[in-house]
Amino acid sequence: MKTGIATVCISGDLDEKLVAIADAGFDGVEIFENDFLSFDGAPRDIGRRIRDVGLDCIVFQPFRDFEGLPEPARSKAFSRAERKFDVMQELGTNLMLICSNTSDQALGGINRAADDLAELGERAAARGLRIGFEALAWGRHLNDHRDAWEVVRRADHPNVGLDRGDRSVAVRTYTICLTVVLVASFVVGVQCADDPGKPKIVILATGGTIAGSAETQTQAGYTSRQVGVDILIHAVPQIEQLADVTGEQISNVGSQDMSDAIWLKLAARIQTLLASPEVDGIVITHGTDTIEETGYFLNLVVRSDKPVLAADIRKRYPDDFPAPKSHHDTAYAIITEFCSLYSESCCQNTIKGCRCSSSL
Repeated sequence: MKTGIATVCISGDLDEKLVAIADAGFDGVEIFENDFLSFDGAPRDIGRRIRDVGLDCIVFQPFRDFEGLPEPARSKAFSRAERKFDVMQELGTNLMLICSNTSDQALGGINRAADDLAELGERAAARGLRIGFEALAWGRHLNDHRDAWEVVRRADHPNVGLDRGDRSVAVRTYTICLTVVLVASFVVGVQCADDPGKPKIVILATGGTIAGSAETQTQAGYTSRQVGVDILIHAVPQIEQLADVTGEQISNVGSQDMSDAIWLKLAARIQTLLASPEVDGIVITHGTDTIEETGYFLNLVVRSDKPVLAADIRKRYPDDFPAPKSHHDTAYAIITEFCSLYSESCCQNTIKGCRCSSSL
């Protein structure tokens, strides 16, 4: 068995990370795609550098949003995978980690996912490669490691295995000792990490469609300033599994009405919150029209290495909110941002500045 660590888990540029990993006594390294993309060189140069410091490239990760897609997205996903296989062969690794699909295009179904992985396993085998499948805790349909195991079992291909990420298991509060029932020949990797505890996140609500109300989801018009931050948080109980959450209402306006005064108030509050050791990151709920302007402004004035994410949505609440299905899209938008923050907090690899995310 080889021990390794993912480059996303430590700070520095890629070369500094490789030296630190080798000095710490690990056998190998998992190359995270963001580190690969930021390196000024070809994949073969990275592979050569890995070997120069005495490491093996154990895994290339992550390959996202693959399984369960309808056409033509499915064909495009297989084409993306083939290009990743090219990169892997230049790096000198034979294993790629696939994370369960988080895209809103993804279709459910264990058999559908198993068929996709079996076909990809056949393509990987033709190149002497393997793939490992992990269920992200925030996967669109496959978010339970037991489902991931069933997908791998039904795929029934020697080049397709299960990758167990204990962080994703712990987020969903499942018992980790279930690993003992897995067939060893199907397990290609086990990822373990110290649990840093749940991050402390503050939602700053500014209004927008996400806080609007209409009689139905298809009604053309709607009214802003109808839904407050406390209602938004209450609508998404899954957040409690990911973070300790509090919320504040900065404003409640349509984003076309964002003003200099609101921006200054928002920036000042963000700066104050991020200066506190009791806050690990911030999610801003926002309207679509001016979310980019808000993100640009905050990048200019906020000084912190902690993550700040702005999320909008283009569907509003019907008047009967919170009916069971009415808040699904809003919940998905917010939960996606929290999962990003959770991942960054666990890996201690934060984003400086503000990132904007749009959910249809």
